[in-house]
Amino acid sequence: ISVTSSSVTLVGLDRWERKVHASLDGWENTAIADTTHPTEFNLGTVSRDGIEDLLQKFDAKLRESEQNTGSARRQSNGHEGNQKTPAFAGHLLKKIMWGPQEGQGSLPIQGGTTDVGLHTGCNRRDTTFPLVLSVVRTMLRRDGELDDELFKKCILTYFLGHLIAIVSAIE
Repeated sequence: ISVTSSSVTLVGLDRWERKVHASLDGWENTAIADTTHPTEFNLGTVSRDGIEDLLQKFDAKLRESEQNTGSARRQSNGHEGNQKTPAFAGHLLKKIMWGPQEGQGSLPIQGGTTDVGLHTGCNRRDTTFPLVLSVVRTMLRRDGELDDELFKKCILTYFLGHLIAIVSAIE
């Protein structure tokens, strides 16, 4: 990789643990992401000048896929579907980055990630923070920080800063 290009890696949450606990509404099912073992899809490289274009095209493809509802959410009959999974996001990125493959039909979605959705009886998940944790951990590990000590310091600093902000707002 030269300084004129960037590696594109999609980090996705894959391991989930289902918890059942009491809530004000009775028993509640919750899916909790394991941030220590994310799935990584190494998709290739893109020129530094092409990063913004890649992200804009990806956003447009996601918006386009949202038109597929009900049974059209599954990939079939030439339709890409609309699954908000790491594999689906990777599929869209590959399609944008690699373009049509000569001699092949549509580029198939490669599965292999755990799909924990509303159909499993859990409440809708907020995966933003666990995903951020997984991306930070992945970046630090790629930089050679294998024992997670720097990662733990980052998280501790974040939570202490958050606690200070809450205490300051109360005072």
